Order: sequence, then C-alpha cells, then structure tokens
Amino acid sequence: MSDQPRQSVIVDIHEYYRVGGIDWPRAADNFDAIGIRCCVGMEHDDLFFYHVEKAVLHDMIYFTYAVPQAFYPPDEQVDFYLETDGVADHAVVGDIEESDGDMVSEYQARKFFERLIARQTNPWYYSNYYYTSKLGFPQWIQPLVKWWAEYPYDILTKYRKWERYLIKNPWKIPKWAVKAGYTPEFHQVTDYGDARHYLANAETDDPKWRQGIKSCDLTVSLIDDDESMSLLIPGQAMPSLEQRVEALEQQVAVLEGFHN
Repeated sequence: MSDQPRQSVIVDIHEYYRVGGIDWPRAADNFDAIGIRCCVGMEHDDLFFYHVEKAVLHDMIYFTYAVPQAFYPPDEQVDFYLETDGVADHAVVGDIEESDGDMVSEYQARKFFERLIARQTNPWYYSNYYYTSKLGFPQWIQPLVKWWAEYPYDILTKYRKWERYLIKNPWKIPKWAVKAGYTPEFHQVTDYGDARHYLANAETDDPKWRQGIKSCDLTVSLIDDDESMSLLIPGQAMPSLEQRVEALEQQVAVLEGFHN
C-alpha cells in the first residue's frame, strides 16, 4: 500500500466515440481504468468488441456496464450481458437510467441485480439521485458497489478536469448520495470532461461521423486506489481490515490538512 492515499481516476466510453476516436496510449496514461458499455437491453453497443480489443492491446484495466430495459426479462438481460465475450473476469455494472424513453421498475431492477449477484462477484450499481428516486431509494442497493453520478459546478460550468476537481474536493462524498443514504465507492463527477485533453482524437475514422467527441464522463474513486483496484479486478484480494483503517486514517489526515 502506498504511503499516501490516492483516488483512482476512471473514464467510461461508448459507441459515440466512433472508430478511431480514441487515442489509446493517451487514455492509458491519463486513467487508471476505463469503463466500456457492453449493451442496452438485448443489443450490444456497436463498438463494444472493438473497444475491448483496444483496451487489452494497450494494457488498460477495464470494466463493462449494461443498461437494462423494461422490454425484456431481467434474468435474460443479465445472462446476455455476462455471456458476452470480454465481460468475464472483469467488474460488471448495472446502469440504471432511462434509455430511449424507457426505464426499468424497482421490481425489474431488483431482479436484474439479484441475477447479477448470483452470477458475479461484487457487481456495481450505477445511477444518480433522480433515477434512484424512481426506484424509491431501495435498501437492496446498500450492499452493492455504488458508482454515483452527480455533477457539481466549478464556478459557472461543470468540471472539465479531474485534477482541478480533486484539488478542490478531495474525498468528498456527493451530497445527493448522502441525502439518499448511500455512500458510493465511485463518483462520476462530470459528463463535461475535456475529452480532447484526456483521450479523444479531433477526427475519427468513421466516414459519417468525422468529428471527435469533445466531452467525456470523468469518475474518481472515494476509496483508496488499492481498494478500488480490488473492485476493478475481481478475484484480487481485498485489503485487510487493518489496511482499510490505515487508509481511512490517512484520508482524514489529508482532509484535515486541506481544510486547515
């Protein structure tokens, strides 16, 4: 374990980056891990396999996420997701949000995660206050690894750089997660990150969509980097209780120094 606690930094991607839209060596330099959208309902993201191949080629730690839809049985969607090549042996995420005007009910979301838990170690729950409120802030979310989207403003706009966010808000729990009674392990701090700075090319190889993406989703961990790696790499040993206590004490020391 490192002498000082460090927050991991993560980016998540999808088909709208387009073929050739990511500078993978730059992405590997700027992030500890990358989240790749696998599927929405029973349809794969068009670039899922391409993105997995690139992440592996550039030795990036990656995890995958799936957006369940109300149209299909939850257990079938989980099986479709987990049996996709490239998903096994990596962290998996159920992404609870609207898609094409559709969102799962509390019952469907619960059944989705029950199946996910039965088949995979430590699945993640991704959502925000608004969509979680539609589920009624259920207690079954509590034991899950929580990846929470909440976008504070940096004076006049949402944050563009994760470095600036961490300077101003080290280890800060998002306030609407606190209001909901959740303590997330990961906080997606902005959907307005400077994609061209971190990973996106100005031009893609897609003949129809030539312009590269300009904004990206940036996430920071709210747990020490060692612990976040244990969640990103299933099967890796979790830190001992003593190590976790030590990490928390170091985080408190960092916060005290920041506020003083």
